[in-house]
This record gives sequence, C-alpha cells and structure tokens, in this order.
Amino acid sequence: MAQESDMTAQAEKLAEQAKALPKSEREEFLSWLADFELEHTDEWDAAIARDSQPGGPLDRVLKRVRKGAPMRQDMS
Repeated sequence: MAQESDMTAQAEKLAEQAKALPKSEREEFLSWLADFELEHTDEWDAAIARDSQPGGPLDRVLKRVRKGAPMRQDMS
C-alpha cells in the first residue's frame, strides 16, 4: 500500500478529508469505496475471478491448495 508521501496532492487532500469524517460517515464512505472498487476491477482481476469459479481453469489448482496437497513443480 502506498504511503501518504507517495500520493498526489489531491489524493492526500481526499485522505485527510476521509480521516476527518465522523466514524459513521467514514464507514459509509469506505463501504461505498469498496463497492466502487469491486465494480471497477481491472481485466486481470476479472479474469482471475472468472477462472477461479467452480469448473473454471483454476478450479483444480484451488482444490489442491485448499486440501493442502503438494503442487508438482515444473523444474524446466
């Protein structure tokens, strides 16, 4: 996660405004922000989410990981 010093001036201003909100309003804002982020995932995130669904290309791998089975490592 980026530190505040890495943020643009506008992002820093928004962060300070969010920090200054009363707790209930800050929670409401953060909930909205989480929903916004979910609605705007990038293409890679969407592909991973789709491929991770039951029957998707990653389903077999995820099942093995969940069971704690060792994965075969390709040494080539």
